[in-house]
Amino acid sequence: MAGDELHVVFGASGGVGNALIRELTAQGKRVRGVNRGGKADVPDGVEMVAGNAADPPGVRGICKGATVVYNCVFPPTIDALIEGAADTDARLVYTDGLSVYGPVSGPITEDLPYQPRGKHGKIRSQMATTLMDAHRTGKVRAAIGRASDVFGPGVVYS
Repeated sequence: MAGDELHVVFGASGGVGNALIRELTAQGKRVRGVNRGGKADVPDGVEMVAGNAADPPGVRGICKGATVVYNCVFPPTIDALIEGAADTDARLVYTDGLSVYGPVSGPITEDLPYQPRGKHGKIRSQMATTLMDAHRTGKVRAAIGRASDVFGPGVVYS
């Protein structure tokens, strides 16, 4: 039953993570929000837990029983989230921006080569490559959702 599926959102207090939690709860999904402090302004019924997305043992415990795990944080690695999602056979969705493509002249499509500029773009492209490699080998079922900018209610930096 869809309402029984557990959706785990890392980055519950960030703009993207918090918006995702609100959308999932509006759809009647069972949601576990995760951030370092374990507290966030989330709808009633959301289970909030403290956790670090870069801590493999902690992530495995937090992901236990999940159907879908969402990465809405920016740790320098995605390895712990891959392990946590794989351990419970959950799908892993990585929310990302377009910085992995660098400057683009023309349409932006998912088959563009990664040509990041700057530290954050390089880290994000490395994380995306690691995730898609794990997906291709069958370790985890994964997808990346990319948006051109972060905006909306609750966004502090955009």
